[in-house]
Amino acid sequence: MTQDTIDRYVSRFLKLLGNPPQHAAPAQRLPQLARVPAAPAGERG
Repeated sequence: MTQDTIDRYVSRFLKLLGNPPQHAAPAQRLPQLARVPAAPAGERG
């Protein structure tokens, strides 16, 4: 998969969510979304 293809899938996915397309944001947000649920679970556990 090229970065171009990934960008297309990400922008398509964001449109489905109703978010405006943002070029740099998806790559920065995806790792955060993966980490956010893990941190509270570890603190509570």
